[in-house]
Amino acid sequence: LGQFTEAIKQLEQARAIAADTNEPGWHADILNRLGNAYLLQPDVATAEPLLNEALQLARSLQDREQEATVLGSLGNLERTRGNDSGALDYYDRSLQLPATAGDLARTAASASELALANEAPADADGYLEKARAASGDLPDSHDKAYALIRVARLQQQLADQLPARRTALVRSAYDDLQHASRIAVQLGDARAQSWATGYLGELYESQDRFDEAMDLTRRALYAIQDLHAPELKFRWEWQQGRLLKAQGDNQAALRSYGTAIHTLHSVRTELAASLEQSRESYHRLVGPLYLEYADLLLQEGESASSPEEAQRRLAEARDAVELLKTVELQDYFQDDCVSLARSRVKGLDETLSAHTAVIYPILFPDRTDLLLSTSDGLSRHTLDVTAEQVTSEVLDFRHKLEKRTTRQYMRAARRLYDWLIRPIEQELADHDIDTLVIVPDAALRTVPMAALHDGRQFLINKYALAS
Repeated sequence: LGQFTEAIKQLEQARAIAADTNEPGWHADILNRLGNAYLLQPDVATAEPLLNEALQLARSLQDREQEATVLGSLGNLERTRGNDSGALDYYDRSLQLPATAGDLARTAASASELALANEAPADADGYLEKARAASGDLPDSHDKAYALIRVARLQQQLADQLPARRTALVRSAYDDLQHASRIAVQLGDARAQSWATGYLGELYESQDRFDEAMDLTRRALYAIQDLHAPELKFRWEWQQGRLLKAQGDNQAALRSYGTAIHTLHSVRTELAASLEQSRESYHRLVGPLYLEYADLLLQEGESASSPEEAQRRLAEARDAVELLKTVELQDYFQDDCVSLARSRVKGLDETLSAHTAVIYPILFPDRTDLLLSTSDGLSRHTLDVTAEQVTSEVLDFRHKLEKRTTRQYMRAARRLYDWLIRPIEQELADHDIDTLVIVPDAALRTVPMAALHDGRQFLINKYALAS
């Protein structure tokens, strides 16, 4: 449930009781669970000695199943550290030992996730087969439902890396999610039912079967209507927004996207902690939510019935992107004071001098949009340049900037200038702009905008700059 502090408190109490008993097996199990709880914080420094002690106890008892469990936990620890090879070594050692079906399913699934992340689909497929077989061996239970859901999600992801097996993998994922849903209904487990049904909706969405996907998505939301489950609710609200957009109902889609973002903020801290433990990027997981919302707002601004409505939609799109930047900074610095700091500059557009402009580059998968804010309001400029193209050019620019004895960076400096500044040059001149405030997105944050070059001079020679 994300209540890590309470979990640790109860496990510490259990640890104290186990220390007074003559059951070292219990002690080893509790140490392993406690280590995993700290790992979810994530607190690797506290988790590591607990897991090592659990491993020593399991080995002293010659408890091979417990040893396999702890080795899997140590694999998770190394994964949190970013040591992928070390993590896979622990996973492989765990999988070579006799283990309960539940532990085998968890460890094999973790290994498959890591192999997928490293774009090793053949290895991921092998681990996934073990995870699926072990999940099938479990009795109908909460553990089995969640194991099947996890396996199904991995099969969906693997289908993208193994196109030749896409049909079989998607079909298998469908069967596993249906099975998990049936178990959840039998057990009255509303959360598991929502996970399984919602992901089934996503599966139908990927097949462009939008009506069926919408029905499943609404059922997933209905299943948790009496629960406090924002970590689920925002996903299905977001999914509902995508489906409404695909069906052409942009107004309803905007409402769903807005609700999803509001719900997400109530669970952001817990979500960020769990992502850090798995080394998943917050931007990668929820960044598309903000960008899709901004994209839809920009589309609505383009078809607005009045200049005032167009300005409102452009401002809302800008605010959505800014909101993503704010939560990313909060999660990076682990400090909500960032919100206070950013709130002080929230009214920047309202206090611009007549000679200052703010540029918001927004990188979309299929294009780049430049939002330009001047004392007269916001304007939008769309470029036929993808986020991937901009990112590639930025990486090349940064790499060559570090070669201090050459001017190899000039080609990339001119290319980026052509993309990010030249389309708005005339508007800057029309407003007699002498100061630019650039609010960079994604990879653009990693390079100095002052070094962009128009072929004759650097950007810093033309404008005073801030970012």
